[in-house]
Amino acid sequence: MLYNFSFYIHHHGSGHVTRATAIAKFLKTYVDCKITFLGSDLLAYQHLIPDDIDQLFLPLDVPTVDDLYHQPQNLKHLHYAPLNVAGLLARNQMIIEHFCKNPETVCVVDVSCEVLQLARLCGIPTVAVRQHGKRTDLAHALAYDSAQQIIAPYCRQMSDADEEGIYADKTLFTGGFSRYDTLKTPSSVQQKKNIAIFIGKGGSSIDQHLISRLQASLDASYTVHVIGDAPSASGSENIIIHGHLDDPTPILNLCAVIVCNAGHNTIMEMGSLRKRIICIPADRPFREQEIKAAHLQRLNLAVVIPEDQVKHTNWKNAIEQAQQLDTNRWSDVMDDKALTKIADCLIATYRKFYTTQRKKTGIHA
Repeated sequence: MLYNFSFYIHHHGSGHVTRATAIAKFLKTYVDCKITFLGSDLLAYQHLIPDDIDQLFLPLDVPTVDDLYHQPQNLKHLHYAPLNVAGLLARNQMIIEHFCKNPETVCVVDVSCEVLQLARLCGIPTVAVRQHGKRTDLAHALAYDSAQQIIAPYCRQMSDADEEGIYADKTLFTGGFSRYDTLKTPSSVQQKKNIAIFIGKGGSSIDQHLISRLQASLDASYTVHVIGDAPSASGSENIIIHGHLDDPTPILNLCAVIVCNAGHNTIMEMGSLRKRIICIPADRPFREQEIKAAHLQRLNLAVVIPEDQVKHTNWKNAIEQAQQLDTNRWSDVMDDKALTKIADCLIATYRKFYTTQRKKTGIHA
């Protein structure tokens, strides 16, 4: 049979589309299926998305100068639902039209409580992708309650009961995974005095001031590699500015310690590469990065520096501390079978609704 999956992909940062692409690529090799990506920023990631995945380009849902009657609304049961925004109306229309053309689909939502509830109100089975953070508010509770399944793309050890709330029983903890799962850092390549500053695309607290402080705290024998878009960053004798790299692994593999934020995609990539990290959790809704960083610290996977302590950090000591981390601990939280678990979950969810014969009514569910 041909399975049909619709992935809604949140437009903030690259982590959501990277994760969806990894899952979709695996599904395509695992089962005969049609997959459609729905999102507002897909064009920026065409180099990542395979040609055999359909795409629905949604307008942004933020007000423009033409939205004369726009009014923000603070609601408990929805995170974002402004009034009189043409882009919001148009994108919801396009999503509903997609469901009308694909009535036998499972919608995987990564992430949006509003889209998840919209799909459910259309009678479409949904699977929610969960992120770290304290998500026990009403909007999340309603979304998770309506979802058929919740997928947490991390291991159970990186969670606790207070975070997951009453929906832990229908949550699949997959273990960690990333696009670098097949790669491991060759120990012979690592050089103790190569340090990387890895800046993701989701917004970062890592700036020129931090880079300068790190440089000043290290002697000239160290080389600092800056990967990603660093505002106003400039190179010097022992700072190399690489900018954005489609494949940063050759540089990451050179470096003994990586300084990064606690975005999920970044952390999972560091886990796949078995890297020693200094983690600076950025301010995010629901304390997402702060809570993830706390789990990493508890599991002795990272040295964590709060944002408000960056200016007061002795970076030489922090790097020496990070160099003592045991990279074998990543094996406890990463899982080579994570994508298989997700695929099996999505297939089982699809079959539950679209292959069961209801004898009394003659209707296929």
